[in-house]
Amino acid sequence: MTRQRNYRISKESPFSLSQTLKDSGQPVLQILHPLQGDFTRRVAFWDYIRQLGLDKYNIVRGYCSWETDAEIMTRFRIPRGKFYYLKRALRADMQAYLAIDQTPYSGDAQKPSA
Repeated sequence: MTRQRNYRISKESPFSLSQTLKDSGQPVLQILHPLQGDFTRRVAFWDYIRQLGLDKYNIVRGYCSWETDAEIMTRFRIPRGKFYYLKRALRADMQAYLAIDQTPYSGDAQKPSA
């Protein structure tokens, strides 16, 4: 069993994303998928978008997938007039989200006394 495991590891190790690049010393995975942003902000963003309703959620998904307006309308079967109405409403929703996101977090923690 140990021999089989060692053989499998030796065959798979050249394809490992954990191996480091000779030039930079960075793991391959870090080069392929650099860290971008904060996990909690991403969860909060998508939670907010889901609360706006399925049509707006699908429009945002389409834009995040680099789809055009026409592709989004076709893919999600949204009529043209409704799509542009939702798009204007989504702009206002996103401005509201940015206002929420830029508000400093107060939390329940007490400020240390000086």
